[in-house]
Amino acid sequence: MNRARLCIAQLAGLHAWSSDLANAPALESFPSIDTPIARDLLLPAFAPGWQIYRDNCAVSVRSSVAHFAESFAERAVTALPALTERDMLLHGDIRADNLFFDGDRMKVVDFQFAARGCGAADIAYLVTQGLPSEAREGHDDVLVREYLDHLAAQGVTGYGFDDAWRHYRFAAVYLMVLPVITLNGWDALPERSRQLRLTLTDRAVAAIDAIDALEVFA
Repeated sequence: MNRARLCIAQLAGLHAWSSDLANAPALESFPSIDTPIARDLLLPAFAPGWQIYRDNCAVSVRSSVAHFAESFAERAVTALPALTERDMLLHGDIRADNLFFDGDRMKVVDFQFAARGCGAADIAYLVTQGLPSEAREGHDDVLVREYLDHLAAQGVTGYGFDDAWRHYRFAAVYLMVLPVITLNGWDALPERSRQLRLTLTDRAVAAIDAIDALEVFA
């Protein structure tokens, strides 16, 4: 949890820097999180990956989550406009194997999915998939508030908890697409990679249920 908090503080620094209008020209080369690739390629690839997950997962999936996932491409797409309501630079793939720690210092690699959107999307991905469910449980809103405190300390105003929490819940659902679509390569994946992707999806499913994330899609 301490490393997650350190990462959140560093992400807030990135998001705050990119919110400074003086740095706007540096963001022009980065795509929005809402792209034709996301809508036309990622979302349609969810269904076969989800079936592989259901065939191999060892956890129970709440019926409401399973029902949503069965029409994921049609329903999760509504998260994308919401996740572009702010124009911040996102890392886009902020997971454990892209993070390196040395005490209270952290380095991040692999910016190939960097995009512009709401900063809470990075936080949701880190927390809902990067943390074991037992470590995350009960801390989602606390971590979002800590993130907003870091932003405010760096001069970012007008991003209140209600908006950030809504973005966080949209992202918790939408970003489940990332581990699920990689399951489409199941037959070629080493066993460790299979288990990692199943675990990340397990965590996402548990988080979606715990924070009632589907409510924002109603």
